[in-house]
Amino acid sequence: MQQHVYQEMIQSQKTHWWYVGRRKILDKILSKLEIRGASLLEIGGGMGGNIDLLKAYGEVTVLDNNTIAISYLHEAFNVKVVKANFPEKSELYIPQFGCILMLDVLEHIEDDNLALTQLAKSMQKHAKLVITVPAYQFLCSHHDEVMHHYRRYSMSNITALAESNGFTIKYKSYFNTLLFPIALITRTISKLFDSIHRIEQNSEAGVINSMLTKLFSLESALLPRFSFPFGLSIVLVLEPKDD
Repeated sequence: MQQHVYQEMIQSQKTHWWYVGRRKILDKILSKLEIRGASLLEIGGGMGGNIDLLKAYGEVTVLDNNTIAISYLHEAFNVKVVKANFPEKSELYIPQFGCILMLDVLEHIEDDNLALTQLAKSMQKHAKLVITVPAYQFLCSHHDEVMHHYRRYSMSNITALAESNGFTIKYKSYFNTLLFPIALITRTISKLFDSIHRIEQNSEAGVINSMLTKLFSLESALLPRFSFPFGLSIVLVLEPKDD
């Protein structure tokens, strides 16, 4: 990708309603896990949009295989970065972490069974794995193709996948629920994102982004005390099963 694309990604992760809202939900979930002071690993950290939040809970390491992202993460956040193609050789680095996060990463991995199996085998006893994934295969669209998603998930298939590959489910919920009707009305996620993209080209982009941020962020007041029965995304908190 060209340099300006990375700059756009950095700015988007800071201010875009989806990233801002997801961070607020993630913060609420992490605050209930009693992990402060733990060593945290974010697999697929992108351009570091979650690092400042994660640093509030412990020492952060990021795993990525993108050279430009790794260089930026070192410079901008002064964090340790593991350069690797997850899940290859994951047993060499996974055991040292008390909390591992895969935030909209699993759908990018062709063999999701292997990814979860390797994690379950390598993680510490009682370590936490926090996963977010996009929901509902029927919402798969051109946007998913552009983002190189292999799939979207239902709650039943992601929980079955986790349990069959060595995990116990500690918490599960859909989220991005309040905006779900918009996705249904527009029929596809791609139409939703295309509409938002067009909105962001005009002078009202800041206003619209602010409105969507506030709407999405309302969910953080309810999670994780409650679980939503539907939504555009899914969040799971997992632990490796005891042998």
